[in-house]
Amino acid sequence: MSRHSDLHQFTRTALADGHPAEDIAAALAATGWSAGEIRDALGAWDIRPGLPPVPRRERTALTAGLALVEGLQLVALGMVVGHLVQLLLTLTDIFLPAAQPLSDWQLTSMRWPVAAIIVFLPLWLWSGWRTRPAPEQRRPALSVWIGHLTVFFAALTLLGDALAIIYRFLAGDMTAAFVVKAAAVALVAALVILAMQERRHD
Repeated sequence: MSRHSDLHQFTRTALADGHPAEDIAAALAATGWSAGEIRDALGAWDIRPGLPPVPRRERTALTAGLALVEGLQLVALGMVVGHLVQLLLTLTDIFLPAAQPLSDWQLTSMRWPVAAIIVFLPLWLWSGWRTRPAPEQRRPALSVWIGHLTVFFAALTLLGDALAIIYRFLAGDMTAAFVVKAAAVALVAALVILAMQERRHD
């Protein structure tokens, strides 16, 4: 049996016997275990009244390779979301034109967002598959934080969108084009929140 297996078994037995986590940590520290090892050993168990220590799923280690893929996924998501919004707004201008006719630049401005989506959407899908943890593991804490921050900014976008709609309504300046554009922004923000659900609850 390895030393870490001994640590695992000792921690479980001590918790099952009702010893406080602070006393267990002090005993382990006195015998040479590092603070990180003690934290991981105690964090592997959940204490619930009337039950023996319940094992928690182990988190996936945040390696350099995984951090690289996580970064690529975040960049790809930003590129897809930004250019998707730009594409939807341009399509709105085409199908619901304002009083002024569209310029040649506006008519050709769809090329760049379409190209960006073609490039970065497969990257986002691949990186999402690549960073999916094994069934017996959880995502690294940093990955979960990124998911929460992404949802936070998407929620701010929804709030700002709602604020703009109410303001334009009160000002009597509500047009069909503006409503469609606001709905497009809200739809993309909602899709981002749905896409991050698994990452947030892991």
